[in-house]
Amino acid sequence: MTPTSPRSTTAALGALALGALLGVAACGGGGGGGGGSNPLLAVGEAEPNDAPGSANSLLVGQPGEGSLVAAGDIDWWRVDLARGEVVQLEIFAARADQSTWDANPTPGIVRVDVFQPDGLTLWRSHDFIPAAASGAPSFGHRPQDLDISFLRAPLDGQYLIRLRAIASDPSGGDYIVRLRKAAFGAPAFEQENLGVSGVNDTVATAQPLAPGALFGAQSPGDIDVYAIQVAAPALVSFDLHAERGGMLAGAGDYLDMALTLLASDGVTELATSDNTHFADPRFEYALSAPGQYFLRVEQARGAVAGEYMLVHSVTPRGAVVVESLNNDTVGSAEPLALGVWIEGSVTRGDEDYFAFPLSAGDMFEVHVLDGSNCDDRSGVAVAGLLRPDGVTPLQGGGSWISRKLSAIAPQSGTYFLHMTHDGSLATYRARVRVVRSGGFESEPNDARAQAPLLAAGARFAGAIDASGSDEDLYRVDLEAGRLYVFQCYAGWATNGGSGERGSWGSTAAVALAVYDDSPVLNEMATSTMAANFALTEGIAELEPAVSLAFVPALTGTYYVVVREAQGRFGPDHLYVLERR
Repeated sequence: MTPTSPRSTTAALGALALGALLGVAACGGGGGGGGGSNPLLAVGEAEPNDAPGSANSLLVGQPGEGSLVAAGDIDWWRVDLARGEVVQLEIFAARADQSTWDANPTPGIVRVDVFQPDGLTLWRSHDFIPAAASGAPSFGHRPQDLDISFLRAPLDGQYLIRLRAIASDPSGGDYIVRLRKAAFGAPAFEQENLGVSGVNDTVATAQPLAPGALFGAQSPGDIDVYAIQVAAPALVSFDLHAERGGMLAGAGDYLDMALTLLASDGVTELATSDNTHFADPRFEYALSAPGQYFLRVEQARGAVAGEYMLVHSVTPRGAVVVESLNNDTVGSAEPLALGVWIEGSVTRGDEDYFAFPLSAGDMFEVHVLDGSNCDDRSGVAVAGLLRPDGVTPLQGGGSWISRKLSAIAPQSGTYFLHMTHDGSLATYRARVRVVRSGGFESEPNDARAQAPLLAAGARFAGAIDASGSDEDLYRVDLEAGRLYVFQCYAGWATNGGSGERGSWGSTAAVALAVYDDSPVLNEMATSTMAANFALTEGIAELEPAVSLAFVPALTGTYYVVVREAQGRFGPDHLYVLERR
């Protein structure tokens, strides 16, 4: 598909959308000030809102639309939160109006400040400073939308959110802001309050840690130690949110944290993690023996004050299947059921093959446990994938730290897992599981009449393998004033975020666009990984993905287009498009 009309200007689109939304609000559908009958409909900002007293109101879950195009503009929003309520703050700027933010002469992005209910006390901040010196109070990665992955309200009341362009660029573009409820499991709290130390700082005074979300605080030089009880062989996981939660007011910089898992003796280090998801640590480790273990939480660099959220889970290992001894070729590959751990060993002259079924469009991962992340395995095991012909490699992505290999299945059939080694004996366990699935595209789908319907919550997988000009269209029926987010999992993320499933083996640099259904197609929004400055991957998301947020001004049929931003193509240019 080739659009026959250039994209409307951002300012014109913003005016159209805001005008439509204000009209909806006037009719009682969207509620100016957050008081309408449908909290899912977006609220358009009402200027002047450049001071706390004139802040526009939002409900939790309700999007707000605004613009920072005018130089020096500041927008304020307010939202009521109950004490203990946990939310994520999402900012869709590069993910909604990338062409404007990326057109700036310097990296353009939204700075975020959250104030406590008194309207004066700054609570948390998220900022990006181009070319920041080491130790400067800046988000230390590629510029992108500065989501705050967790906010736990310390008080009942009305919290204020201040949005403005970063200091290096006085103006920006359009944006969408939303606070959504977050569910991380049963909440718990560190025994130490902010500014207090010495309570749970040693193995002897370790605080019990149960599965769920623990909210803690760090002071300069502080160390927090937690005790973990494991009743049976299990996979334990830890995901610490610190940098992703923004800076605590007055801290002067982001928390840069590290995690260390200690054996039952409280001394032997089993695993460490640092800078896994941006600067935040996250890891999984397999424990074979019941008992008490310890987790040490401390600052990896710097000495600042801040808040963190530690998400912890314990997954029983369950049954393990031991490999047979005659599975050293594709022809003798041993069947492997999805979700089941297989146990084996590889060494010089001995390699293992396993066969497992997949459907086209499955996004799956191979998780390997060896001497690096399991207490009863040894050596280094290496995983590879083969397509159903048993010869052609299926390219995988992922992170060596997490020992996960991820990929997208381009066709239905039996795939092969090839386990080998780094030159010496390795004992391992491996598991294949499907993370999510999307129905695979049916070509041709490059014209509106051929576009399949992408329904709410649905996914489609596809490939850009015919030519660099290949474009895949998907029809979406959208309601005026609702926020829609389209996410595309494809090529490797370059933003410094999580690499566990960063690329899914794809080499595609995906670009997304939304078009209307007029006789002469109009491009309404666009987003691409091949950006000048601001990438379109959310901080609050577990997995990097090219995202495009869109609030239609009119109810009707639209089209989401997936294309290759760099004009490349090939059998490994796979993607999965998701509507959420």
